[in-house]
Amino acid sequence: MKNPNKIFSSAFNSQIEGDHLKAENLYRKLLKSNPEWEAKKTITFNLGLVSMSLNKYNEAIKYFNISNSLESTDENEWNKCLCYLNLKDWDNALKLFPSRYGNSRQPGTAVKFPKFPIHQINNAKESKNKNLLVLNEQGLGDEILFSTQLLKLDKIVNKALVQVSTDTIDLLNKIYKFKNIELVCFDSIPIEDVEKYDMYIGLGDVFISLYEIGESLSIDNGYIHPYTDKAGVCWSSNKKSPNASKRSIKSSVFKTIDLELVSLQYGKNCGKELGLEDYIPKNCLESWERMDGLDVVVTVDTLMAHIAGLKGIPTILLHDKHLDWRWKYRDSEDDRYSMFYPLVEIVDINDDINSIIKDIIG
Repeated sequence: MKNPNKIFSSAFNSQIEGDHLKAENLYRKLLKSNPEWEAKKTITFNLGLVSMSLNKYNEAIKYFNISNSLESTDENEWNKCLCYLNLKDWDNALKLFPSRYGNSRQPGTAVKFPKFPIHQINNAKESKNKNLLVLNEQGLGDEILFSTQLLKLDKIVNKALVQVSTDTIDLLNKIYKFKNIELVCFDSIPIEDVEKYDMYIGLGDVFISLYEIGESLSIDNGYIHPYTDKAGVCWSSNKKSPNASKRSIKSSVFKTIDLELVSLQYGKNCGKELGLEDYIPKNCLESWERMDGLDVVVTVDTLMAHIAGLKGIPTILLHDKHLDWRWKYRDSEDDRYSMFYPLVEIVDINDDINSIIKDIIG
């Protein structure tokens, strides 16, 4: 065999550059050389990541298990969890979802909570008739998604204080009416207030433990097409988000759309190329209301996709290099609609967007 270090370097560079098939072949070649355990745990971990990128989730789980047998890590467990989420294996994902707390090698998805003098739970069902503190996590899109299970939580707890962001609180208070839950924005909470609660949980754990496969998360599936020939468009994810570059596309893609375009993209001069006015909303409620009067929303994987999906407006979610577990198909790849939001159609960027819009509008 040629110099193993050179082969590993070539495999790693191919992985970084996105040539996952080449990386996979080179890593497998290295495995056949029976490497020492230190090298083997790294090779199998990287093979797991490459397999995930190739949508070979069962194979990825196999490699993460091998890496874990050599050195057990939260990174292996979290990536296995992501595989199970992509496979829609909710039971196994639920068991591994807490591993994101220690996932130091992938800081974009790691979650850090303060050490409170009360018990932390990972399954919201354990909070029956208890006083529960719910802590926010991850981005605004996830907050919209995860909050869909708070109505179920409201029926379980005695009372709950749920931490949300200033961007989402007005929208969540508008669309949900709680009996036992209070939504609050806070950066920190005094210990004396924490001690009023029996236990605490992450908002993501609430979602994972209460969501049932096949359940629609849309508030109103009866959205009426206004037939205004207007499409809301959003082409870029938050640059601070994990995989933001893979989820974003060029705004020029929307030049082919035959409808009047309305920008849903945050920021000054964002729509300059399309001749659209700046869109700088105060909060998510304003974005929700801005979608009134649109026939369709065309967006990438970002907050706007979750708002449109929750609203129940016909939506095209464009993807190019990355499709997150949150946007897996409802039943199979022949059914291109979201398993969470039934009016969100998941579309490859190379597909004929105008033809799909015509089918939607009728």
